[in-house]
Amino acid sequence: MDLLRRRNRLFWIVAPLLLGLVLPSLILLGVEWLVGGRSLLLALADVAARQFAAGHNLFLISVLGLLPFAALSLLSAVLARQLSPCRLNRLAGAGLGGILLVTVPAHAEVWVPLFGGGEVSSTAPLAFVVTPFAGLLGMGAGVLCGALLDFLWRRLSGGAGRRM
Repeated sequence: MDLLRRRNRLFWIVAPLLLGLVLPSLILLGVEWLVGGRSLLLALADVAARQFAAGHNLFLISVLGLLPFAALSLLSAVLARQLSPCRLNRLAGAGLGGILLVTVPAHAEVWVPLFGGGEVSSTAPLAFVVTPFAGLLGMGAGVLCGALLDFLWRRLSGGAGRRM
């Protein structure tokens, strides 16, 4: 396996896991800053304080939400043996997009009422349990869309894209 393939494979194994770990904190930071009207430094300090705080524990929320990101990392490790780096980028990128299309709005739906003055539901935190499974569905849909677009790209380019 050449250097480019190894780097690409390593990227798609590690990057989704790292993103999955920091995503809930980034979403909360954005909500506190943009919706809650806090300064960026105060929002950053609050998010840092909530990482392991009792009743908030953002780190635990991040670990629970890793399921679709870990599945994408595993899928990427398997596909990297069979696909070129460009095709792996298209399929894994589409899978990551599918995860984010589900995960980001779900997390925002829980956090925005707390900082935007909306009505807060007592069952809203259950979204942190359901969201990883919905993220798996989003990943599957994203990978399928990516595979379809990859197929159409290679078909319409007259086979020139087969090596990509």
